[in-house]
Amino acid sequence: MVPGVSAPTQRYIADFEREHSRPGAVADALAYWSKIVHGSRSHEPVHNPLAPDLTGCPCCDQGDEGRTLLEAALRRLPHRAARELRTALTPLDTVYLARVRPEPGLNHRLDWWNHIH
Repeated sequence: MVPGVSAPTQRYIADFEREHSRPGAVADALAYWSKIVHGSRSHEPVHNPLAPDLTGCPCCDQGDEGRTLLEAALRRLPHRAARELRTALTPLDTVYLARVRPEPGLNHRLDWWNHIH
């Protein structure tokens, strides 16, 4: 279950997971993104249950499958459910963006977290 979202949003997330991933994937992705965001500034491995072959470093792994799944959910959930999920995700993204240098020419991309220094 994704913390901080309503029961109707949990149901929409479960529907999304059945169609696009597996049960619990969105909550796992949010927890993993939180580990990356709040982790060390060094290239320190973090276990990702969604992609066990990756190190957990967005720079080294050429992106993060967990954040990609979250973005897919945001784009496919109904508006109100997406807004609730985004409310849970925005503080993490804010911390992440404060710690990295985005590539200015790629700010318009939907996968902005893959283009950092």
